[in-house]
Amino acid sequence: MLESWRQGRVITAPSTDTIADGIATRTPIAKSVARIRKLVDDMVLVDDRALIDAMKLAASTLGLILEPSGAAGLAAIAVHKIAGDRLATVLTGGNIHPRLLASILDPAASSQPRKNV
Repeated sequence: MLESWRQGRVITAPSTDTIADGIATRTPIAKSVARIRKLVDDMVLVDDRALIDAMKLAASTLGLILEPSGAAGLAAIAVHKIAGDRLATVLTGGNIHPRLLASILDPAASSQPRKNV
């Protein structure tokens, strides 16, 4: 989606290898690209490590179990210097693979490799 938004036309990504399958868009819809170009000022990417860290943060501080896609906004806030005095994001989804959930809830579990979404 990022490249489509930047170029103003549908760009098909070569792959979408990420744990955040809910937002992994290989080929966006043209009308969506046009709408996003009108509404969105900027986009940032986060990798799978940032998603996992955000999921762990939400679980440990808020008691919320987020799916990777639902943690993307929190990951972006944690990783990037986003302008504004007050930031908000939607925290959503509990559609998480049981093995990933176990690694999120177990602080001793090893981390996943880094990938961009």
